[in-house]
Amino acid sequence: EAPRDRCRGLIGLAAADRMQADIARAMTTLGEAEPIALALDDPALLAEIGYLRGNLHFALGKADECLNEHRRALLAAKRADAPEWKARARSGIGDAYYMQGRFRSAAREFLRAVEIAKANNLLRIVGVNLAMAGNTEFYSMQFDRAFALIEESRKIANQIGDRFGDMFAHECHTISLLWLGRWDELGPVAALALEKARALGARRYESILLPPIALVHFMAGRRDEAEQTIREAMRISEETGPGFCGGIICGIAAKVERDPERSAAAIARGEALLRETGLSHNHIWLRIFAIDRALADRDWEGVERQIGRLTQYTAAEPLPFIDLMLDRARALMRLACDPEDPTA
Repeated sequence: EAPRDRCRGLIGLAAADRMQADIARAMTTLGEAEPIALALDDPALLAEIGYLRGNLHFALGKADECLNEHRRALLAAKRADAPEWKARARSGIGDAYYMQGRFRSAAREFLRAVEIAKANNLLRIVGVNLAMAGNTEFYSMQFDRAFALIEESRKIANQIGDRFGDMFAHECHTISLLWLGRWDELGPVAALALEKARALGARRYESILLPPIALVHFMAGRRDEAEQTIREAMRISEETGPGFCGGIICGIAAKVERDPERSAAAIARGEALLRETGLSHNHIWLRIFAIDRALADRDWEGVERQIGRLTQYTAAEPLPFIDLMLDRARALMRLACDPEDPTA
């Protein structure tokens, strides 16, 4: 077997392992591929390896490692003059900024990836980056633009038969509907996205789609179903790596669990995960839903604590939507303490 063929085969195996959430095996396989690519002095292969390894760090919630790998991938892609890997590396850098909560920087990188990919007819890359651009534009309260980008992503995925891209667009749509509280629309969209994730065997996405469904049950008063669904999400997350969305699950568990001890344990577990991993949506979701639980429990100290931590987290690149959610929490707290407060 020629070294280049063996290297490509190993990269393909690592990519398949990533899709099945076997992060450790994918890392090991890339570790076997990299020395071969270095010996060949093949920058295109090195760009692909760096890109995949960066994505694995993303799944593990390791922001700095993710950013470093994708920057290395971009340098290799430029040396190879490989448009595909330039676009993918830009996308990966956007992912790293996303992990850090720097959503405006992330959106710029995702749209740069779209520009490179469109110029080279790389539609699979166009689609997923449009969806991520929609995700990040949402937090700047560009809601119509966010939905339009996500819908364009979905149409491209269907056009080219990209099942993962189609599922991912539905997942992005799900998250946007959740934040806007559009529960009637959210239920069917989330259920379809979950069906698509399960058909692909994409268990990490199964774990991130179950929490919105738990919230739909909760808002409809189906408390048993809400608790069962969020516990299933937690089980899958622990099996596939809680760095990806464990904080999200813990935040929603804190809201939907009726047992105060379970709710408190969910917040404690989420806090521990935030100390271990850096994925921004975990920080945002855990804090927002911990605030909701503290408001419900009239735990004003807890509300202030979570507001302070989320404010600090987004200080580098403040996000208008998060600022709105924090202002809402402050107003609800003032109103609960003093129903006659005109500022609330």
